[in-house]
Amino acid sequence: MTFSDRIWSATLKSWGGLISVVSVVAAIVGFFVVPASQTVPLNWTLVLFLLLLAVVIVLFRAAYDANFDSRANLPKVRTVIEPPATYKEASALVRV
Repeated sequence: MTFSDRIWSATLKSWGGLISVVSVVAAIVGFFVVPASQTVPLNWTLVLFLLLLAVVIVLFRAAYDANFDSRANLPKVRTVIEPPATYKEASALVRV
């Protein structure tokens, strides 16, 4: 899986549509309802906060999925036997 595929999959899995709708509504409220005479413009602060929140959620989901997908399934070992004389420097042989 490529990096862009993983990010797209994480966007779809992490409620990206809902986050987008909430962000657009908050942006509209921030630009048209909040007065622009504030010391720190709340409209820009709100938009940037929601945008960064959406990006962080997607990146956390992508990291979680990458960690979950990277786990290697090891075979079940039934017996560990001593190596034969021809392989004296080997530490052990595993019979699966």
